[in-house]
Amino acid sequence: MTVSRRNADRFAVGKFSDRHYPTNSPFGDSNIMTTKHSSISYYGTSNQSALKALIDEYGDRLQILTASEKFALLLQVTDWQYHDTISQERGDEEISLQEHINDAFIIPNDSDAFSAIELLAQNQISSDEALDLMNALIQQLKEGVYLQ
Repeated sequence: MTVSRRNADRFAVGKFSDRHYPTNSPFGDSNIMTTKHSSISYYGTSNQSALKALIDEYGDRLQILTASEKFALLLQVTDWQYHDTISQERGDEEISLQEHINDAFIIPNDSDAFSAIELLAQNQISSDEALDLMNALIQQLKEGVYLQ
């Protein structure tokens, strides 16, 4: 898998750091401290999890994704969870992320968000992991942790 923005000099927040780093805070303070809630690993990841694979490729706070790419990732994962929940409420089988993107991929396929979704699907992200990822993404967007 190729990630299009791998040059460290293009990172808005530093290369995969869990320390204090500048953010794109919507509140005007570009040097606020990020919270543990914006870290994907805060929600717990096992060595075989899809989230661990995502962290290894993109960093614990997905620092190489822009705000719009994070929204796209959030949109795709949320849409999958919506359809999977409806399917289960009807008594049908669970829908995997891979099945969902085969039927209803809704984000551009030339973005880092697309690559991240493919990575999650290949590693068979669970519904619990999806909810953890959504929590982290929302917090990252609130804190302004994204590539400008």
